[in-house]
Amino acid sequence: MKPRQTISVSKLAFYAEDPARLSAARGKAYNAKAAAIGETKHNAIGRAPSKLLYVAAAIAAVLVYLWVTR
Repeated sequence: MKPRQTISVSKLAFYAEDPARLSAARGKAYNAKAAAIGETKHNAIGRAPSKLLYVAAAIAAVLVYLWVTR
């Protein structure tokens, strides 16, 4: 298996903030509460349909209606 070639921005920021602390944590999150909150928010993004999609669909429907009824 090839070693990982990319570094995430968050790990780079953690390293810039405190290299010794990142090494002590062995690359894992060293604030478990913040990691849990972040994971919850990231998972929620894909779970619910976007309101923007509904707004775009409504605008498209109105434009089609206006174009058809001219």
